[in-house]
Amino acid sequence: MLKKSFLILSSLFLAFSKTFAGPEAEAPEPKEVITFTPFTGKIIGNRVRLRTQPTLEAPIVNQLKAGDMFVIQGEEDEFYGITPSEGTKAYVHRKFVLDGEIDGERVNVRLHPDLDAPIIARMNTGDKITGKRSAENNKWLEIPAPKETRFYVYKDYIENIGGPEIYLRLEKTSQNYKNLVKTASELIQDEFKKPFIDMQIDQVLSDLNQIVKDRDNFPQYAKQAQNIINEANEQYLNKKIAYLETITENSSKIWEKRNENLKKEINQQKVQVQALAENVEREQPCEKSELTIFAHQLDKAPEMVYWERAEAVFYEKWANSREGYANYESFYADQEKQATVLEGILTQPHHSMNNAPGDYILVNERTRLPIAYLYSTRINLQNNIGRKVTIRGVQRPNHHFAFPAYYV
Repeated sequence: MLKKSFLILSSLFLAFSKTFAGPEAEAPEPKEVITFTPFTGKIIGNRVRLRTQPTLEAPIVNQLKAGDMFVIQGEEDEFYGITPSEGTKAYVHRKFVLDGEIDGERVNVRLHPDLDAPIIARMNTGDKITGKRSAENNKWLEIPAPKETRFYVYKDYIENIGGPEIYLRLEKTSQNYKNLVKTASELIQDEFKKPFIDMQIDQVLSDLNQIVKDRDNFPQYAKQAQNIINEANEQYLNKKIAYLETITENSSKIWEKRNENLKKEINQQKVQVQALAENVEREQPCEKSELTIFAHQLDKAPEMVYWERAEAVFYEKWANSREGYANYESFYADQEKQATVLEGILTQPHHSMNNAPGDYILVNERTRLPIAYLYSTRINLQNNIGRKVTIRGVQRPNHHFAFPAYYV
């Protein structure tokens, strides 16, 4: 009996010795600490549910669309945790708020201003908050979602596209796109209020096109930008048509006025020439240079008058694009700076052609192939038919003919 008692005591002693062992005793293996590295996650599905907790039974906060991006802050089971996006609202009952601070422990922060709404965070006495009365329920204070709030997305719908810096860069770009899309329409409409010749919308449209090209990252802004571009192009076309109609109308009036003045000038010159002729008959000498001037002024072939109207259009465009006084002499002086020297035999087409960009054709002296169409309102080219000429001409529209056209 005594021996049996001794064995029992020995067993108990050994058990207590292991329990209260010193530093030499075998220590339990430490648990492995798993650290999580945040990354930029991109949603790869549509109508992906964002939940308040990492479980399929948790309340749904929102439905995400393909391309949405977040910084993934952690993981729990089969879910990734994210920080709520900027602008996410939360609600605290006003009885727990005193002078901008929480008054109470573990005060619930809810997703909606309702006691049955999901809890998304908890706050304690002394926590600072800023907010405003909820428009839905004035017993609640609407505040930004606390920083410690986490929402959850099922892992299968998240693609890792790199470190958190990618999200920060894209977020900055997103903000820039958002601001541009918001102000682009106003900027364009302000330009449309100006005269057509003063409108400058190229830079805004260029910026919007950049957003459209970035549609893979920002499909929402790309769609808005494309709509603005389409509307702007339509308005621009209407403004241009109205402007060209005004130019045509004004040019027509100018041509008619110039035609009237030309008739008056010719009649006056005829009277002067007649007077000179009478002086010659009476053997009263006259300066040869004076007679040459009158002859040059009267040497207006019908085709020269025909092109007056076309030149009036070019003059109007030029005059509208410059400041200060403008007249035809300064216009042609400016055109002279852009002139090209051409050389060849001056000919006329064998038969008339509709919409021809000139009355004469300059051909190569050796090959006799056409070089250019020519016309003029200032020089009677008819006097040089069949001759080799060197001319200075300014390029004009060739109406899709095979070789260029020049005003001489």
